[in-house]
Amino acid sequence: TVLSFISRDKDKKLIHFKESHTLLAIFNYLYSGLFESEHMTANREDEKMYKLVLSSEVENVEKVEELTERITKGMKFSEDERDSIAIAVTEAVNNAIIHGNKLDQSKRVHLSISVVNKTLTVIVKDEGTGFNPEKLPDPLDPENLLKESGRGIFILKSLMDDVIYDFSDKGTVLTLIKHKSD
Repeated sequence: TVLSFISRDKDKKLIHFKESHTLLAIFNYLYSGLFESEHMTANREDEKMYKLVLSSEVENVEKVEELTERITKGMKFSEDERDSIAIAVTEAVNNAIIHGNKLDQSKRVHLSISVVNKTLTVIVKDEGTGFNPEKLPDPLDPENLLKESGRGIFILKSLMDDVIYDFSDKGTVLTLIKHKSD
């Protein structure tokens, strides 16, 4: 059941699509390249899905942080857990924008956040060429300690319960999972 579909145009004007809008009209609007979109669905009270499609601009990371905070607060994660999740999700989206899509504003970052029972699953997909995380230098190696980059995956793995990568010629898909403990 679709509860809402909210989009903002390039001037940040809020547009609320209702079920009366045709899918073709929504598709044409979204793929005009002037959008950020948020889509929320819910099949049961304990199951929710949020989707956000962003252009590859670093400024969009703030929107992701706000959405993540809203969702994790609603799940009643502790403040420390919310901070950890926000760091991981914003790091993943930032990496998708900078390293995956190479700041190419014609490419999109697709963010999907699902809440099922007490599990938060975040999927970040870029439209880049992918990479091999096994080839990354060890961030704890003394020669790498003072480098400004190279710690993203290490950070993600330390903050989330599960981190899963999937690579294809159509982009990288990163899945982050956090279970809420009672």
